[in-house]
Amino acid sequence: MVAEKHTVTVVHVAPDPSLAGSEPEVVRSEEPYGQVISVYYAGGGARVQRLLNRSRAWQRAFHCCPEQLDLIHAHVLIDGGIMARRLARQRGIPYLISCHSSRYLEKEGRSRLLLDYALARRAARGAAALLPVSTALAAGLQRAGMRGHYQVVPNVIDDHFFRPPPHLSAAPGFRLFHLSDGSRQKNLDLLITAFLSARSRLPTLQLTLAGNMQPATVSALLPAGGAAAAGVTFIGPLQRAEVVQALGDHDLFVLSSTVETQGIVLGEALLCGLPVVTTDCGGPTDLHLTEQDGTL
Repeated sequence: MVAEKHTVTVVHVAPDPSLAGSEPEVVRSEEPYGQVISVYYAGGGARVQRLLNRSRAWQRAFHCCPEQLDLIHAHVLIDGGIMARRLARQRGIPYLISCHSSRYLEKEGRSRLLLDYALARRAARGAAALLPVSTALAAGLQRAGMRGHYQVVPNVIDDHFFRPPPHLSAAPGFRLFHLSDGSRQKNLDLLITAFLSARSRLPTLQLTLAGNMQPATVSALLPAGGAAAAGVTFIGPLQRAEVVQALGDHDLFVLSSTVETQGIVLGEALLCGLPVVTTDCGGPTDLHLTEQDGTL
């Protein structure tokens, strides 16, 4: 969207296990939205060496940036925002920081390195704007001591693409749909436990799991054999068009996460006309889901 009116350069720094030594590798490409500069560094070795390699990669990325920059947009606070502050000070220009990391919503959370958080707080204070994707995440950032000029800016959903499909399935039974990466915070064990309990009382209930989760992860959560386990179907990763059709083929979208910064898939489901049910996991509260409009 920004590229429709402005020149955009995207800088990406990432480890590459196949690289050796301390010299980073730079790859440039042209995309419809602008130039992409990818800098890869050796991802192996001791932690100190990895940190040094990452620092060298960022320095190389800075040198590859165009001379004329008016604004820097950091995709995350750690370490994108930290590096954005450094580059912005070098160029004498403002910077913005988008925030969508769940670490600020986790009660026990990941281990918090004091240096990372000290640098992040300084980056947050210096940003022209700190842009969390939900009010819940904004509160989590503030609890972590991140002071700044806050403005909630949700993730964008393409409402021209996510809309009710032309053909709805007439398959029998009541069909639940879940789409995620199956990571720890998606809480699949809770979802499947609840489904098996509900299906023992409603035998026509069906659950479809989709996404890039591992089949072995799903199988391990299901009891061996039995009619209840037979009601769960795993269909794997889906393309965008397949997601729209899958949303139209089901009766309810279910989200069982422990934390979500926004839960963008809920917005996609609602735009496709599918009611949703979700745990109280943070970000979805911004959607103002109520029983009165057929959602929870």
